[in-house]
Amino acid sequence: MAIRQLLARERFDVVHAHSPLVAAAVRLVSRTIRPRPKLVYTEHNSWHPYSVVTRWANRLTYRMDDRQFAVSRAAWESVPEGLRDELEVLSHGIDVAAVGSQLRLRLDSRREMGIGPDELAVGTVANFRPEKNYEGLLRVADRISAENPGVRFVSIGQGPLQDEIARQHAEQRLGDRFLLLGAQPEATR
Repeated sequence: MAIRQLLARERFDVVHAHSPLVAAAVRLVSRTIRPRPKLVYTEHNSWHPYSVVTRWANRLTYRMDDRQFAVSRAAWESVPEGLRDELEVLSHGIDVAAVGSQLRLRLDSRREMGIGPDELAVGTVANFRPEKNYEGLLRVADRISAENPGVRFVSIGQGPLQDEIARQHAEQRLGDRFLLLGAQPEATR
């Protein structure tokens, strides 16, 4: 199995899983590795849409994690009651200090994106997934930027709806009024 070979070869100290089915496989495989890596799991979604197989695999292996987080109270509440004991809601937010430390690069970043110093830049960093509502964001951006030419939108992200979002962007003829930058390793910058 490729996961076991990777874990054995790289000898990771910590493995962090974000997908319930992958997490279930890693939980089982990690038990065959010495020394065993610590397992951290982040619950990103509600359990309800998961397939029956995914829910059961997750349920049967859930307690094998060393640490568990949920990204919201709703994600936490969707986990079966008997499995929530060690599950901690981790509030997401912006590290203001980290972003502030990048301020000196602001003008360079804006220049690279073709955004003038006097234009208002509205940015989002989010995966291209239905719950992020890019469709609505593109509609709003179209309306606002048409009425206010000094407003530009910037998106950093990737995901399963990337092609659909790009198609909608092209249909709305947003051009450089809404920049779709894809995944960026230095999103804070």
